[in-house]
Order: sequence, then structure tokens, then C-alpha cells
Amino acid sequence: MRQHRNAYSTVTRSIPHFHYLTSMAAFNLTVENNSPLITYDPINAWSDSRSSWHSTQAQGATATIEFKGTGISVYGSRKNYGGYEVSVDTRIITSDSPTMPDATEASLLGTVAGLNNGPHTAIIMVNGSVVDIDYIEIQGLIPLERSSVWTQSIDDSDPQISYVPSTAWQLSSRRDFMGGTLHFTNDISASASLRFTGNAVAVYGTIGPDHADIQVTLDGNDVLVPGGSSRQGALSR
Repeated sequence: MRQHRNAYSTVTRSIPHFHYLTSMAAFNLTVENNSPLITYDPINAWSDSRSSWHSTQAQGATATIEFKGTGISVYGSRKNYGGYEVSVDTRIITSDSPTMPDATEASLLGTVAGLNNGPHTAIIMVNGSVVDIDYIEIQGLIPLERSSVWTQSIDDSDPQISYVPSTAWQLSSRRDFMGGTLHFTNDISASASLRFTGNAVAVYGTIGPDHADIQVTLDGNDVLVPGGSSRQGALSR
């Protein structure tokens, strides 16, 4: 299985737009199964195996990801799969119930390439027994010259994060948390904020039945994330 981290933020520098493909370079982006970019529906039909994979056997359950790129590949981690289909922009690219020769390796559930380098929507729908998702790879193009792509992981104890009021926040320690710690609060008026330069940010934490809903705000745009769901929250521009 792939290694996962529990709490971090990712910042990506803005990329200018170029019209000529000759000035573009290919890149791959790996999206783990617990990424906020993936929406699982219905929420309670999917189980999260300690961030190693998401699985379900509910007929009609879906996992949806919106992405910008030229291709996408979906990977699972089972040896025997129930029926499922993978579609991109409403076009079915895979409909199968395969048996994989080796469950120790990631299993390719569906892939498509050669898309326009623009926005797309991929949906994995369950039509049979158990199906799981390990990770998704997105292929895309970025400008070859005068630009770069970088990400930055910011731990919860980094002074760039401002906790208000500071007395309302507490620390929880566990080995599988990034840096060994996680900030949490029971105060409905408490907030945590981060200033950054970039075009995307993701906030990772814990979720559970006893967790409150979370309001995430990016440059004045709000989204409410259910704290007890199997989905984490993200806003991107």
C-alpha cells in the first residue's frame, strides 16, 4: 500500500496558460483515496480502511472526481472485484468485474488518455459486490518554460497557521499524525487560518460520528463539510 499522511496543506503555484502544445510538458498527479478531491456517495456506504483504501459493496454507490488534464487512471487493491463501471464526462471507459492475478500490486480499474487538456469529471459506479479504490492518477500538461509547479506541506504546529483563540485549541499526539500531533477544539467560535500564495489548498484532519461540521473559507467563498462523513474538505481556484 502507499504511504499516507493525516494532516497537511498543499499549496501549488499559479500556472500561466499557453496555447501551443509544443510549449507544454506532461506531468502525473497522484490522488490518494482519502483526498478531498474525491466525493463518495452515499457517504455511509463507503468504508475507509485507515486511509489505505475506500471500499463498498453497495449497488449504485459512486466515487466522483473533477480534474483538469488529458487522462486519468483509477487503481484498486483487491484480487477479486464485483461489477463496476468507470466513466469520464458521461462516456463509459470501463465496465468490468475482473479477477487480478496478484492482490499485492495495485490493480488498474480503468484508464483513458488523449482528452482535451481541460476540466473533466470521472465517476466510478459500483454494479456488483465489493469494489475498492486505492488511488487515482491524473495526466496533464503544464508550460515547459518560465513556470514551475511545487507543493508545500504545512504541519499543524507550523507558526504559519493561526489558531484563534489560542486557549480554545488543544494538542493530540499519535504516531500516524504528520509530525506526531494534531490540533483540535470543542469551541464553536474557534478558527484556524493560513495565508498562502498559490492556486489550491487542501486541509486534512480526522473525521468521525462525534465530529462537528466544518466551515472552510477561501477568499470569502464558503463550503460546509460534514465532520462525520468519509470526505474531507477542500476549496481550490
